[in-house]
Amino acid sequence: NSWTGRAGLPSGRSWPAASAVGGTIYAAGGFGAGTVATNTLFAYDPPTNSWATMASFVQARVYHSVAGAGGLLYVIGGNDWGGVGRLDTVEAYDPGTNSWSGRASMPFAREAAGCAVIGSRIYIIGGTINPGPTLTTSVISYDAATDSWRAENPLGGARRWFGTAVIGDRIYA
Repeated sequence: NSWTGRAGLPSGRSWPAASAVGGTIYAAGGFGAGTVATNTLFAYDPPTNSWATMASFVQARVYHSVAGAGGLLYVIGGNDWGGVGRLDTVEAYDPGTNSWSGRASMPFAREAAGCAVIGSRIYIIGGTINPGPTLTTSVISYDAATDSWRAENPLGGARRWFGTAVIGDRIYA
């Protein structure tokens, strides 16, 4: 019941998003120096307490969601902070090939959403949408097998920048 210091990221970030795939922790995107959105991916190996810089994804982003599902890492939505604004794009990282590929975009752009995984389905919960910022109660889920999105039951109230946890087949927001 104590904390132990571990190696820091190769370079400082604010608002990165993180998830694990196959025992490796990945930190994706976020602000680099100042308010510049990044497209960097760092991989942390707990047994060796070391970080590596992996292939960069295409669209720099902050306030995005990241989820590990089916052996891949997904970078979802967010904001490019200076170009398009809120994003609907999805990119998938394959750790076996250190490469990225595009996936089906979300039905609409959103940032600051909650994210949870049950089985191989990724849930994107609430967040901020266009025009905006408009908070939403919308919940959508992604099925990697069919590369498709579907609407789910909405939240009881709109929210953004919140945590999620999964126990069994329930998502807590």
